[in-house]
Amino acid sequence: MRRLGQRAVQAGMTMIELLIALGLSILVIGAALSLFMANRNTASTSTAVSAVSDNGRIALDFLADSVRSGGYMACNATNNLRQIATGTTRQLSIVSPGATPVQRNYIEAFGGFEGAGTGPGGAVNIAAIPVAPDANPADWSNFNVAGLDGLLAGRVTQGSDVLVVRESLPQAIPIYTTAPYITGVGQIALTVNSVGTIVAGEYAVISDCVVSTAFQVATAAGATITTNGPQDLFGGDLSWNYDITDTITPVDMTIYFVGPGRDTDSSLWSYDENTAAFQELVPDVENMQVLYGVAPTTPNQVTQYVTANAVQDFNQVVSVKVAVLVASPPGQAAVTLPTLATVQAFSLLETIVNPPLDTRLRKALYTTIAVRNAAL
Repeated sequence: MRRLGQRAVQAGMTMIELLIALGLSILVIGAALSLFMANRNTASTSTAVSAVSDNGRIALDFLADSVRSGGYMACNATNNLRQIATGTTRQLSIVSPGATPVQRNYIEAFGGFEGAGTGPGGAVNIAAIPVAPDANPADWSNFNVAGLDGLLAGRVTQGSDVLVVRESLPQAIPIYTTAPYITGVGQIALTVNSVGTIVAGEYAVISDCVVSTAFQVATAAGATITTNGPQDLFGGDLSWNYDITDTITPVDMTIYFVGPGRDTDSSLWSYDENTAAFQELVPDVENMQVLYGVAPTTPNQVTQYVTANAVQDFNQVVSVKVAVLVASPPGQAAVTLPTLATVQAFSLLETIVNPPLDTRLRKALYTTIAVRNAAL
């Protein structure tokens, strides 16, 4: 009996020890899980912060690099077009008008479209994913055109501005004439030191640094470029006499806008006129607002920043302000789900942007870009 009692006591003590060990194990596992969840949340937030900062910086870099050279035409600039009256500079184009107003317009440095209801004092709501493009062109305008250009129909998200830049291709190596060109005599051949990177069918500009003419290249081979491309007017006549050592570069138009991306959220997109290609540049850019700094009287002295529908002459633009709203990648919780009362609104150049209720991190980024070649 004594042995049975001792065994019972021992069994009871073993059970107590097991319960204590089990309890301690649960506490340790719970602490480990809490630490794991905290580390995972921290890692998720850190990843989101990095993605938002990187995508925002890359988006602004794309826009800034393009805008800085806006209007540059070989060794001239369309931004000086307002000085024609004094005879100091002139920008010509023999390229025929495009199917829509924004296309093949190489006498304006910039262009753009203002989203309805945006601009300083306006407000826009960001749609939850999946994002769809706005099918109503009347939701955009500029000073000269009512409605979004047909080239962009069904591609842009509602409430986001559109920016258009025209310029000589960045990093293109200029080539030079080695014989004069005479207007009015049917000459279509330009004798050059080399055709460089210029190819048949693309747009180019020739300049003597006082006058420039944009044209479509018909052929480019050896030491000759011909000017009677399919889109050229006047049989390819450049409408100006050019001498030896005048500069020729490829010229292009790029349109920047926000549209649905591959991850079902909005992205920053571009359209390249030379290649006729749309390209997704940066994911998770939800909104873009643009203001144009105009200098209507004195070169490089901005009198005001205005929206696209208030810019009467895009060759007077000497500075551009851009703001973008960038979100962390969808499907990754980066913040606690807010309530309707606590959701954060963002101000993009004084346009209030209201994001949807979700767990994504967001950040507004801004830049002011001086146009390098304005008022040479």
